[in-house]
Amino acid sequence: MEKKGNPFIYLFGIMCLLTTHCKQDVPKQTIEKIVESKPKNPITLPNYWKDPKVMEFGREAPRSDFKPFETTEKAQSQSFQSSAYHRSLNGFWRYQYFTGPDYVPGEIEKSPININWLEKSFPSCIELGGIGKPIFKNYGLPFESNYPQVPMDSNTVLVLQKPLDISTQWKSRDVFAVFEGISSAYFVYVNGQLAGYNEDSKAVSEFNISPFLKDENNMISLIIFRWSDASYFESHNMWSMTGIYRNSYLLARPKCRIKDFYAKTDVQGNQGILDLDVQVKNNAAENYSGYQLQVQLFQDTTKEVFNKTITFDINQQSEIKKNIVAQIKNVETWSDEHPDAYYLFIQLKNAQGETQEATVYLIGFNSIQYKSKSFLVNNKLLKIKGVVRHEFHPITGYVVDKDWMANDADLMKLNNINAVRNSHYPQDPMWYTIAHQYGLYLMDEANLNTSSLLSQNIDLSADTSVSKIYLQRVKNMFERNKNYCNVLTWSLGYNCGLGDNTKLAYQYIKSRDSKRPVSVQSNLKSFGDLVLVNSEDNISNGSKPVLYYRMSSNAGNGLGGLTLVWDHIKNNDNKAGGFIEDWADQTFFMKTNKGKLYFGYGGNFSETNSDSFRCVNGLMTSNKTPKASLKIANNLFSPFTVSAIDLNKGLFEIKNDHLENHGDVFNYFWTVVENGDKIKEGKFENLMIDAGLKKTVRVDYNSFTRNPGSEYTILITINKKSLNNGMYRFVVVGLQQFILPKSAGKPINQSAFQKLKSTEENNSIHISNNLYSIKIDKNKGLISSWICKNKELLVTPIKPNFYRAPTDNDIYLNQSNEINFWKTLGDQLTIVSQSLETNHPDYINYIVKATLPASSLLPIEFRYRFYPSADVVLEMKIDHLDQLKNMPPRIGWIFEMPAVFGTVQWYGRGPLESYQDRKLGLNIGLYKSTASEFNIPAVRPQEMGNKSDVRWLSLKTFEGLYLMALGQSEFEANVLPFNYNKLGTGYRHGIDILNDPTNTVLLDYYQWPLGDGYSNKSHPPSSKSIHFTIRLTSQDESQSSIPSHFTESLLTN
Repeated sequence: MEKKGNPFIYLFGIMCLLTTHCKQDVPKQTIEKIVESKPKNPITLPNYWKDPKVMEFGREAPRSDFKPFETTEKAQSQSFQSSAYHRSLNGFWRYQYFTGPDYVPGEIEKSPININWLEKSFPSCIELGGIGKPIFKNYGLPFESNYPQVPMDSNTVLVLQKPLDISTQWKSRDVFAVFEGISSAYFVYVNGQLAGYNEDSKAVSEFNISPFLKDENNMISLIIFRWSDASYFESHNMWSMTGIYRNSYLLARPKCRIKDFYAKTDVQGNQGILDLDVQVKNNAAENYSGYQLQVQLFQDTTKEVFNKTITFDINQQSEIKKNIVAQIKNVETWSDEHPDAYYLFIQLKNAQGETQEATVYLIGFNSIQYKSKSFLVNNKLLKIKGVVRHEFHPITGYVVDKDWMANDADLMKLNNINAVRNSHYPQDPMWYTIAHQYGLYLMDEANLNTSSLLSQNIDLSADTSVSKIYLQRVKNMFERNKNYCNVLTWSLGYNCGLGDNTKLAYQYIKSRDSKRPVSVQSNLKSFGDLVLVNSEDNISNGSKPVLYYRMSSNAGNGLGGLTLVWDHIKNNDNKAGGFIEDWADQTFFMKTNKGKLYFGYGGNFSETNSDSFRCVNGLMTSNKTPKASLKIANNLFSPFTVSAIDLNKGLFEIKNDHLENHGDVFNYFWTVVENGDKIKEGKFENLMIDAGLKKTVRVDYNSFTRNPGSEYTILITINKKSLNNGMYRFVVVGLQQFILPKSAGKPINQSAFQKLKSTEENNSIHISNNLYSIKIDKNKGLISSWICKNKELLVTPIKPNFYRAPTDNDIYLNQSNEINFWKTLGDQLTIVSQSLETNHPDYINYIVKATLPASSLLPIEFRYRFYPSADVVLEMKIDHLDQLKNMPPRIGWIFEMPAVFGTVQWYGRGPLESYQDRKLGLNIGLYKSTASEFNIPAVRPQEMGNKSDVRWLSLKTFEGLYLMALGQSEFEANVLPFNYNKLGTGYRHGIDILNDPTNTVLLDYYQWPLGDGYSNKSHPPSSKSIHFTIRLTSQDESQSSIPSHFTESLLTN
């Protein structure tokens, strides 16, 4: 059964479609209008932006992200558009842009609306509209680190102005300006008066602007600094950009209002516990009596399970906290498998029973235990199958809308992912609700990262002068998101030190939340309730559950070794799982001068201080096109385990690894395949396997005759019927392939073919018959020509190859020099001896002994065996590999063929690329494609396109000429429509590599594992010598033995 090539061929079509539907064009690379002349009167703003003692001013205490409405009915809509007391600040603002604080004129904060200023729409990042340049930093800061100093010359300042529409209905209320996310530090001025200041760029900030409002002609101004002293606390691996990037709006709230609430939930037996604290604030100048607080709880918005009203009095200018406890019988628990939601209605009423304020909030019930070595949710052992997620869009940068987030959540669930680490900051409030609805656990992380300073041995966690900064940033995260039951664990930040400031922040959360674990990782050390690790190397024995903060990295062509890590996690109860870095790339859609789209990374905006390609870590491209690595993760995270009990009898065991029952939604299928062609299939009828249980099934594949030499595989597939947006779909949730033992094939009868002739000249040997003609270059000991039907098959000699184009992980681990050492070694052979043996009636042998100039001279031997059937067996033998510190990056053969050999077919793993440490989940099968389709432009050119566990591979012309490679055992193979060395010779983007008039063929015994970018730093030889045997044939298919016969028969003659 042939499977047509690679789904990535549609990548650019998807890119174009997405570009068309986005709100703005591809990011601009030119600067629009800036002010570059220094004013006579210098800046008159407070120096908060460079004063570490001031993190905020005039900002309301952080609270839960509930939406207040004037009625319960409007609260149910969860749409501010229905409220008369909400005004969006999204849309056009007038702006002026300055290259540094010294260029900002004095009292600009007091200037009236200036119609001569340009206009720009927000939410947006101004650099993507041509105003300044985005800068990507993986580690460090986008400016020279000198804490707490902030650069003056490059610290751009954006001044925004907007008129305010204040309704007369609002006069009796307090008016708040709410900004859900602004980068970076910013002042808020209303009618020329300072209303507030904030430095936490990922926090929702509210400012009470009522004291500054006039009866009419009101104006709000924002003065945004790209960098401040706070930048030292936000040293994240992400792009640096400026702007209002989340929603902003005005809220008019009653003087007496719901200030905050904390809905603590737990499960005891089959009973749900709601412990609700509600804070009420009275900002009026009068006392109120007989006020009512009504709390209702609904299941699925319609079934009321709790209703209670309490009455209270509250004094003027005061706050009061009320506690209500509810016990819900037969509670439906929340988990990633069953994200059952309850709706919490809170109403504040006056003495007459009139609603003053109302809100509705999504909550859930679950229990969490982590005191022992195991991590339990709802009393069941949890395995976190997570990814690391940044907020990023390939066109709008930081700005992501609800649909984009929902698409992320949906794709994650489709790929068996059940958890997300919010990296490295609290994300858009909408994301938490979406994750709750889809069933995604979250590790929420405070916006606290001092990596740049730790790299200079400056640990602010031990500096008491910034204790309030540590504490406030953690409060901003916790207080906003405390009511989300899907927040499984809290992270105090990343690389922020483990000193007293960090411990103070830990104690704060523990005093507020005794249910969920709190932890932090810094410089590979862990503190808190969980042990956070990156690899097996830094796990210490202890009594706490272990969570892989970074389970593996998919930098460039990466994610190697995840299979081993996940097997270890799956088989050890104290390993709670972990997170793959990252979910998606942080790359921008960009255009060449000719309008061709490509993915841009650090340096593509002509900025010189970016960290280049380290933003390319995703399981998906930035426009959410899946990479091959996602398929691997999907397979590993399957909620089913299928194993063979007795292959000969067709007995298999299927285990349901779910923690909860899902009913009759799974279908179980089996398929028998011969050499890639499906010959029999069926369904396991009436099969139901409850959570945690296993059953034995039988596949009857002995009812047909198995052909000698053929390979048979059994594929067991499990799919799930799920409802999404009102439509049912079938999703593959489990897939496992088994290979049956194979009998030997029939030998080729060489006497049926014309005998070979051989002649020697000074520098060459010619071997031929009526089927083919071979030329050997005696100076190099290589096959330099192969002619079949008067057509030359080779453009370059078939030569040994030890080079692999450096991957991102290779470069990150400083292995480029070692790799490049091997780049031309295949051309530096020193021939020691060679001999031609023509005395055998069925074949001719040519034997070459040579040396390679490695660290010491490595003996290498080539044995060529030429058959009359147009079959050539190539054997490579290398001895004394134990003299090397590391194996060569690759061991195999490489040659180029004319591009007319463009149809590629192979029997091995596919259809996506695979490698020795990243291949499970890609099935052995028969696949067909074209060589040109293998040129899938990588973001940064590097090793690509490999196929693992290949039995045979062929290249064919439209006229029927072909060359086939078959292995004595499985080998690695690749075909690329260009010279392979282009991948490692300075091309910056994959689209820069154009197809050549030749196709490169690589046939490999070995290459370095891809690794995870952290632990795969050495590749010592596992044996003293290697033998690699491959068979090439140009024989017509009609005369050839079937491909699955491989080469056993030839090698035994």
